[in-house]
Amino acid sequence: MIGDDERLLSPLRRAGRGTLSSPNFYVIDATGACFKAETRQPTSRCGRDCLPAGPVVRPGAVVWTGSVPISAALTRAPVDHRLSFQEDLNTPEIELFTCFVLEGGRFAFCPEYPAKYRMHSSSETSAGLKRERLVPYLEPIPVDAAETKPYERRFMEPLLVMGRLS
Repeated sequence: MIGDDERLLSPLRRAGRGTLSSPNFYVIDATGACFKAETRQPTSRCGRDCLPAGPVVRPGAVVWTGSVPISAALTRAPVDHRLSFQEDLNTPEIELFTCFVLEGGRFAFCPEYPAKYRMHSSSETSAGLKRERLVPYLEPIPVDAAETKPYERRFMEPLLVMGRLS
């Protein structure tokens, strides 16, 4: 039987440099207990429950749906040397992974749950995500109109409204 870590690493070994592998993840509390509903909710909302295992065919669309969790993504150097997080964002993955797609990066999906995301009261996430800060970084990124534009629009519309209200 193949272990979860091997399922996540296997696409990286096969595809080599320039590939990012991402799995599903369990949401756990401060004691390590699993939140079943909180685990299912992002998996379903982001469409990971419909993604087949292996190479991602439309990486731009997958990134704009939020299907690539930063907390569980693995990649091989030199990808992480070419791109970096915007340090003023507490939700940097969309911007980072969209730039990764533009550079020709490939994605692989692992439907298993080898990772755990801990929720607790003193985390940055529990203080509230500041997604409206993404707008100045995301607006200039070119998007393929046919394949990716609907996903980008669905992601950006609420952020633009939030930016106008604040």
